[in-house]
Amino acid sequence: MHISELEKKTKPLWQKPLTTREITKQIQIFASQNICYGKDRIVGFPGTNPQAIAVKVYNQFLGNHSNNIGLHTRNSEAEIGFSGTQQAEREVIAMIADLMNSSLDEVDGYIASGGTEANLVGCWIGRNSLPEKTAIICSFLTHYSIIKAADILGIGTQIRKDGTGSHLLGTDQNGHLLLDQFKSKCPF
Repeated sequence: MHISELEKKTKPLWQKPLTTREITKQIQIFASQNICYGKDRIVGFPGTNPQAIAVKVYNQFLGNHSNNIGLHTRNSEAEIGFSGTQQAEREVIAMIADLMNSSLDEVDGYIASGGTEANLVGCWIGRNSLPEKTAIICSFLTHYSIIKAADILGIGTQIRKDGTGSHLLGTDQNGHLLLDQFKSKCPF
């Protein structure tokens, strides 16, 4: 393969070392091309500013590599070396369980970095709890990651004859699932 002298001198942008200032400027260019939510931000919605305490905690833990490998809220099958983060996570899961009038021995989970990951893990926990009887019941308003999780985990993206798989139901004007559709589509 013959490379011209001009090609040798002209490297693609990604091959040139950039200064911190150049990197920051490029990130600003990328960000300026995304949707701007303006001053009316919705808490937890993508593109919103994190709370100051969240930034502080994130920066505090960043150097500790607070990796949460495995599900460890109901069992001890977790990787060693992260007991502090795992304990904090168990406490948060216990708080959420308490809000749902449940207890830590009745729920499982971990704190996810975002909604897609959380939906995947939630479906994974459900499938592993009842692997031969898993059904996902959702509406067309459901985040795309639920169907993606159903496919990845082998739950199925369609309704099966035995009632397992994904049940995509309609909603009323308030977004509530139509129970009549559920009753007619679900054989169990």
